[in-house]
Amino acid sequence: MNRSTRTTHRLALSAAVVTAVALVLAAPGPAAAAEDNAPVFRFAPGNGLSWTEESVSRRTLLAAGVDPDEDVLKLRTRYTVTRAGDGYLMVADPSGLEMTRGGKPAADAVQQVVNTTRVTYRLDAEGRLRGIDGYGGVLDAALRVAPKEMARSLPATLGEKALVEKESSAWRARVGDAIGLPAEPGTGWVSEGVTPLPDGRQARYYVVTVFTGWQQQGDRKLARLKFTFGTETARLQAMANDLARDTVRLRLRPRPVVELPGFSISGSGERLVDPDTMVVHSEKSSRTIQIPLRGPKGEQIPVILQEDRETRLVSGPAPAGE
Repeated sequence: MNRSTRTTHRLALSAAVVTAVALVLAAPGPAAAAEDNAPVFRFAPGNGLSWTEESVSRRTLLAAGVDPDEDVLKLRTRYTVTRAGDGYLMVADPSGLEMTRGGKPAADAVQQVVNTTRVTYRLDAEGRLRGIDGYGGVLDAALRVAPKEMARSLPATLGEKALVEKESSAWRARVGDAIGLPAEPGTGWVSEGVTPLPDGRQARYYVVTVFTGWQQQGDRKLARLKFTFGTETARLQAMANDLARDTVRLRLRPRPVVELPGFSISGSGERLVDPDTMVVHSEKSSRTIQIPLRGPKGEQIPVILQEDRETRLVSGPAPAGE
């Protein structure tokens, strides 16, 4: 395989796989009631609250015939929350995408489309997700700029339904599943994650999150949350206990997931969250995902994605206009 062919192969794999891989989709379920009037996690931002988050993702794709160059994506996203009827609207407005590949500036038209799409989250009065708007034109825009070899894999990963499911899962893992749970060390919960694959299949897994302690940051008291990933139902309690180095009471568990042969996920992370607004002040995570792709003759091709991601606030949170 010459370098030109390898590059085309890499483009087809990386855009279809890296874009498809997503964190978590939590199964809906009732939150545990607060005990003895203990404080709880709640989504209660002031009307017009806004903040800007900067994220840096480092991704390496390992597959036969693919050059293992590291892609680095840097992005800023401004969030604004406003009251709307009996709930909220939260707008995420990304800008300033920068990308390098193998240490050199790079341009990826598909990544540009996906990572600069402005979306609106529709939330109820408690911050639980009702819907996400903004992804309706992403697939068509991506197909217009994607290499021909990549195009057939995009509908499964960049269709509106797939993107809404990905972002819904991320919201539930970072915010929705915590709402109403006691904001105290030792609280733990399990969310369900889903990764749509380019061949139309879905891989499901667990995200275990545990509140491990408080951390003072300026005048704010933030909750330190640790999380990890896995696919084994029997190990959920042990995973939670390992994060806390203690026995954790898991308050929320999704239905058992059906494991996809050849799929695996491992890794962990930590985030700092304001328990009164659910604004994430910083987050670091590292994960390794093995994805079983199907080749042109039906053969299984193992692809490994290694990703490190870090986010931090660069402004806010503050009322709009400040």
